[in-house]
Amino acid sequence: MKDKDGEYVAQTGLLQTTYGMNPSQYYYIADTEIQPVPLVTEPYKSSNYYVKATASGYNKVTVNSSQYKDQAIDLSIRNSTYGYQPCATTEPFNKGKLYFVQYEDEETKEIDYKVDKTVTEDLFLKQPHKYYTRTISGGVINFVNCVKVMDFDAQKEYFTRKYIEETKSFKYTKVSMTEKIYTDKGYENPYFYAVISYSYLPCIHPKYDFDTNGTYYVEGDKEYELNPESPNLYWHKSVVEAPETLNFWFDFLDTYGELSQYSVSSVGDRPKAVNDNNVKAIYFRETPKVIFVENFNGITEKETGYTYAQLPTHMEYLFSISSQGKSAKDVLDNYLYSYSYCTESITINAIPVYHLEPNTRIFVRDDRCGINGEYIVTRINYPLAANGTMSINATKVVDRIY
Repeated sequence: MKDKDGEYVAQTGLLQTTYGMNPSQYYYIADTEIQPVPLVTEPYKSSNYYVKATASGYNKVTVNSSQYKDQAIDLSIRNSTYGYQPCATTEPFNKGKLYFVQYEDEETKEIDYKVDKTVTEDLFLKQPHKYYTRTISGGVINFVNCVKVMDFDAQKEYFTRKYIEETKSFKYTKVSMTEKIYTDKGYENPYFYAVISYSYLPCIHPKYDFDTNGTYYVEGDKEYELNPESPNLYWHKSVVEAPETLNFWFDFLDTYGELSQYSVSSVGDRPKAVNDNNVKAIYFRETPKVIFVENFNGITEKETGYTYAQLPTHMEYLFSISSQGKSAKDVLDNYLYSYSYCTESITINAIPVYHLEPNTRIFVRDDRCGINGEYIVTRINYPLAANGTMSINATKVVDRIY
């Protein structure tokens, strides 16, 4: 229901994603008056644009200038941003850890390791590749360099970095790279690799960014009076024009008629017998969060919320991994969720989206069909043909069952 006092209705709890789907329907207060949100239409530049296919994915499409005028509201421009990551990373200095350096044994002439008791954080940061840490696994002692170098990848672009004093920033220069040049640098690897990130700008978008503290409005619907005695209240137009899109709950109030025999009090309780061999317990207690380790000495930082327990190698055979099955409480909760209300199911035919799986929570909005909300994917059919379409069956999510 809408408030009649003004032609516009404030939208409470409006999300930026919802706002961005159709910004042309929103209004805001400017100079004490409600005005349409100003929009900017990007000029047609090239034939390559993108349409939103999933919650986080876009598909590339080709349109001409005449098609662009009609479809701009659904199209987006892709912008590329280059970032640079070092090929060699150094673990943080830990004052309480033992650090080792290499040396040549005078008798055997072999490389060995000894503790460096003089190391400080300043010395460590100047030459991190000089130091090693000790790990023990299965009774075997290993020494690992404090600098980790990524493996060479011929598909990557590599750069060198130089600090420019005038601009107070780094300049990256692309270099021709071979595996031999890359590996010859060892732990003193000075190179960086490029990471490309993409952002998508709708071709028709608001002139100003979404204001989380602002109030946005939509046009009120004043055509359908709710009650002549309450002239300030009106039905939303979808109640009259598209009642099939609404959710209905029925309650039988007929006490003496034919319908009374189907009331809850007359029908009474109906048991549902379930024979499930996978049910192993009435309920399960919460599984404790325990991390088993061989030696506490190799742990530098502990995960928050976990209990650490030392498990010697000779006791590993006492532990095995197995599934605990289902509990009766979980099965009951599932039946209550599935049968305590009228479910709303939809079927979507679309181009294949291979990362979707059953039990995935998705958001679907189609104003033409009256679909708007979150759904749980229950079934997916993928085509075998290269140009086929997938079919998605989903059930609407109910956050609260009355």
